[in-house]
Amino acid sequence: MIQMKDRTLAQQHQWQIKYPGIESFVFNNKWVDCLMSRNNLSNRRRITIAQLLPDDLIEQQQEFLAFITYIRIQHDYPLTLVETGARTVSIRTTGHEKTNFTIVLNAWQMG
Repeated sequence: MIQMKDRTLAQQHQWQIKYPGIESFVFNNKWVDCLMSRNNLSNRRRITIAQLLPDDLIEQQQEFLAFITYIRIQHDYPLTLVETGARTVSIRTTGHEKTNFTIVLNAWQMG
């Protein structure tokens, strides 16, 4: 779409005066990629299929919260509370971060 629009604009007299030789310029994919990169642009697609929430969503949330609470208590995992909007969250680690990864789950109860 960008290539077609640019080719159309390149045929207009006002752009030919401002940029001599533009009518013979090749607006190829590499040019478009560079243009998008220079201007911090990216391709996005509109989706039309939305994920439907399950009928038992509230029940599943409650079960998940109960499971996480049970596991946290069973294994004595510390409860980490941080200020909303904090840039970093300090957590205890094993020192083997290069060989493993950590998942931090956040659960809240809807009232």
